[in-house]
Formats: sequence, structure tokens, C-alpha cells
Amino acid sequence: MIRFLIPVLLMMSWQGGIAQGVVLENAVTGRTVTLSEGGDVELYLDHSSSDITDCSSRYLKGTLAAPQKGLIRILPEEERKRYVFKNGMQKEDEVFYGNLSEGQQMNVKVADVNALTYRKAGAEDTNNLGAFITTISAFSALIAAPLVSVKYQEGGFNGDRYLRVAGYSLAATGIGVALMIGSKKRHYSVRQGGQAPDKKQWNIILK
Repeated sequence: MIRFLIPVLLMMSWQGGIAQGVVLENAVTGRTVTLSEGGDVELYLDHSSSDITDCSSRYLKGTLAAPQKGLIRILPEEERKRYVFKNGMQKEDEVFYGNLSEGQQMNVKVADVNALTYRKAGAEDTNNLGAFITTISAFSALIAAPLVSVKYQEGGFNGDRYLRVAGYSLAATGIGVALMIGSKKRHYSVRQGGQAPDKKQWNIILK
């Protein structure tokens, strides 16, 4: 199992190296993170208020496309708009998009983005694989290893066999956890104009 999983880890690392598109720069450290075209993205946006609303917000989920003319572009899957009216009432609109072509992306201004989450293309499958490996390996270490180490006929316990099986299982568990961590969604708070720099906030740079 371990021999099979090594190429998976290498592929994940290689995919991260060829990413291009939207770049996030930490507001304090200057560290950069590149969000690849084709990844899964969720945008949390300001939405224009009106004379009848005190505030409103917009959530947009979909696939990240290549930026164009200073705009973030996304092929949408789901959109939610929440309104808080001056009379105290609230309203939420929800839209699901299906079978859109690449020419039907939505354009988003960088200044409208308050926060975002991102996961590389295919990372959800990797995350599910990591969860499966972790579960099976933990079961093997906690349940299977003791059972296969019992000497049922002559009595006693084979300590060497137990350590060997448990060791392999724990190693596989570590790989599963690494896959889950490496492929989980990442949340980024976006620095707004006029805010003091904070190491938990990021500036959006479009390549």
C-alpha cells in the first residue's frame, strides 16, 4: 500500500508547482500562494446595498477560471445572496447552475472579495482516498493486528507479528492523514482597503 501511495504524493506536489492564475500574498510576511485555474473555489463577496437594505452579502461557488482584465473569473455552480432590509426583514436567494460552458464564466472584482476558500482540481478525490486509507489503517492497527497475533492453537501472543502489522498500519495511517491535510480546503481572509496589515489576511494579485 505504501509503495502505491508514494506516486500519489509526488503527483500532488508536482501539480502545485505548475499552478498559475490568481496569486494570494500574505499581508505581513509576503508569502505567496497560487490558486490554479480549474480548482474549486468559494467566494464571499460584498453585494451592493440599496435604499431599502442595510447590508447584503453574496456567496459564489464554482470552478476557478483564468483571470482576465483584472477580474477574477469563475464558472459558477451555486450562488446565494442574502439581504437585510431596513425594516428588519431578511431574504436569501439561492441559484444552482448546471451544464454551463467555459464561455459563461462570471466576472468578480477583486475589491468585492472579503474571503475565499480554495481546493486544487481533483483534491476532493484525494481527500476521500486519504480518509479511506486512514480509516482502514487505523482499524488494522487497533483491531486486526492484535487478532492476527494471537496464537490460537498453542496459546500465547506473537509480539513480533503484532509490531510488524501494527507498524505497517500506522505508517499507512500517516500517509492517509498527509493526503487529507494536503488536499483539504484552504480558507483565506482578504485584506480590505484601509485595513492595517494582519498576518491572517491576504492580498489578491492577478497574473
